[in-house]
Amino acid sequence: MTLIKASSSLRNNYKEVSSICHNTGQPIHITLNGEGDTVLLSNDMYAQIEEKLALLELYETLGVDVLEKIAAAETQHLEGTELSSHEDVMDEMRQFITESTSEDE
Repeated sequence: MTLIKASSSLRNNYKEVSSICHNTGQPIHITLNGEGDTVLLSNDMYAQIEEKLALLELYETLGVDVLEKIAAAETQHLEGTELSSHEDVMDEMRQFITESTSEDE
């Protein structure tokens, strides 16, 4: 559910709007004169977004197509293919990153 508040609500009831943002974990869209203007996020939500963006940028730098990998994993799952454990995947990722960064040196 998209949360929308007028800028006057933010100005007049900051503590309430901030509390909603923190308690729901959702962004709040702030309008100005009835039009979308800004988005309010809690610090925790912003940090999560930054972490995800950094991970996506790393994948892009390493040449990994995330959507392609997700689609392939979903296909394997639907076909009943035995999936790798979390530990195995993390080990493979660490090895891939190590090899990729050592090639750059």
